[in-house]
Amino acid sequence: MFAFVALETLSRLCQMELNEEAICCQLDDAIYEHLIRLLTIQDLQLIVSALETIYQLSEIGTVTSNRIAQVSASVGQSWSSFSIDRERNDRFDWLCNVSEFLYSAPSR
Repeated sequence: MFAFVALETLSRLCQMELNEEAICCQLDDAIYEHLIRLLTIQDLQLIVSALETIYQLSEIGTVTSNRIAQVSASVGQSWSSFSIDRERNDRFDWLCNVSEFLYSAPSR
């Protein structure tokens, strides 16, 4: 339950322009790595929540998008997580966009 609350809180913080600078400066790589690791858990609701948070982070701009892309193995994990249950997901369009972004992101 804690993970869902944390993901929801971070997603909402990302939606407020006032928080953008703090998020860009204060979130360390461990947070991004943890978000990507959540995509490997066999819980569809948790995966969707993590993807939504990653999406909100990527909407902030280049700094956060690059940090997501630079997390080790994020591209492969994100793509395989996306394909778990796309038929039953109501948010197929934006999940597809997030996956395409992560899949096409330059690797280190």
